Amino acid sequence: MKRRTIVISATFYSVLVIIILSLAKNIFNTIEVEGISMNPTYTEGDKLLIQTKFKDIKRNDVIIYETKSDEDITYIIKRVIGIPGDTIYIDNNNTVYVNDKPFDDTYGYYDDNEGYETNITYTLSDNEYFTLGDNRNHSIDARATGNISKDRIIGTVLFRYKKNK
Repeated sequence: MKRRTIVISATFYSVLVIIILSLAKNIFNTIEVEGISMNPTYTEGDKLLIQTKFKDIKRNDVIIYETKSDEDITYIIKRVIGIPGDTIYIDNNNTVYVNDKPFDDTYGYYDDNEGYETNITYTLSDNEYFTLGDNRNHSIDARATGNISKDRIIGTVLFRYKKNK
């Protein structure tokens, strides 16, 4: 009788582990950073754990979204600056304003003052987000590609689990 109990317990726990792993695969995913647009926060080769479900997207979240060109799908990593309904303005000094207030841009890095056009306003409608790379002068982001619709967002970065050496 005791042997039968052990077999039933082992089967139960095996099935439970399979269910948990299946759920985790649908909620979490991993991605490797390519490029320099998120330097110094994330560098090329860093491996990140992302949450793909059940998360509200907030300002300063780092998201992964998809972009399609021809038949290729590329995954992009950027920081959320604006959320639905926001108005974003970037002045000549690259100061970012969200809804007419200076944005606490602790992650933004500029190595010079060249690159994108300034003195421009971006208005977000429902389900749109405005994103920037942390390495502002070396990032193709919403300033070039436009606002990101929520249906293109794959997930949000939870943490880096392996830093590139």
